[in-house]
Amino acid sequence: MINFKIGANRFNSARVPFWLSFVFILLAFVLGLALGGNISLQKGQSIIKGLNPNATTSSGIVKNQEGEIPEYLTKDVDFNLFWDVWNTVKNESFEENLPDTQLFYGALSGIVASLGDMHSIFFTPENTEEFNQELDGKFEGIGAEIGMRNNILTVIAPLDDSPALKAGLQPKDLILEIDGVKTDTMSLTKAVSLIRGQRGTAVILTVYREGFMEPKKFTIIRQAITVKSLELEFKDNNIAYIKIRQFNDQTVPLFSEAVVEILKKPEIKGLILDLRYNPGGYLQGAIDVAGEWVDGEVVVKEKLRGGEELKRRLFY
Repeated sequence: MINFKIGANRFNSARVPFWLSFVFILLAFVLGLALGGNISLQKGQSIIKGLNPNATTSSGIVKNQEGEIPEYLTKDVDFNLFWDVWNTVKNESFEENLPDTQLFYGALSGIVASLGDMHSIFFTPENTEEFNQELDGKFEGIGAEIGMRNNILTVIAPLDDSPALKAGLQPKDLILEIDGVKTDTMSLTKAVSLIRGQRGTAVILTVYREGFMEPKKFTIIRQAITVKSLELEFKDNNIAYIKIRQFNDQTVPLFSEAVVEILKKPEIKGLILDLRYNPGGYLQGAIDVAGEWVDGEVVVKEKLRGGEELKRRLFY
């Protein structure tokens, strides 16, 4: 029989995932620098002092393979350059009447992208809404998990009974074009925005698959997609099977319900927890599920830049 320890009063997962909170904190820190005492005015110019080569700390410093700080990163930062670029783009771009908000969000995206960390990204309000819709499990599109593999846009998995599955998409398919637009320099966020769209409309994906002589085009009609984060099945030989597609607000409650159903069947002698192609979601939801097997022990340790450690475990 399978034994579980079910918490009676878990805290609800936060609406903002941990890594996204990190981005917000990072941006708040950057804006704090811009508004706080680290800026000195010299002859009417806004200057942020560069790195001190004699400083004893190396937090946040970009180094080359030999551990040396590139010379250009040790110089003072003159924000006149930022405004020169802003005005040049604003006044001389082929596209006229660029909204300031477009330039502003682009600048913030560049700040986060400068980390060189594929797991850190700045969300515009539109991106945030799409992200929340995806975690809620309701959106309009083709119903396929996609991601970057070796810098190539790749199908992780089509959802069950989805337009993507019915059209013939398979895991590991490489998406080379979206409606004729090449994806080789496209961000994942941009690709998702192009693939999604109003129900009833079509999107054409140019796909390469191992075994194809040449890329093929798949025409897929977008539909309303509802994704249940967790599904329970009872297999032959008294095996319970739980599939978790992503960790959202409903994952932990659905997991608890699944456990109750399993415990009603004393004949169950094994459990399969399937996390294949799960793209992630809320950190605390994943911790709560993993914590059911470790009886209150630490599930995740987070090491902060100052060396401190945060220990995360299942909440009761």
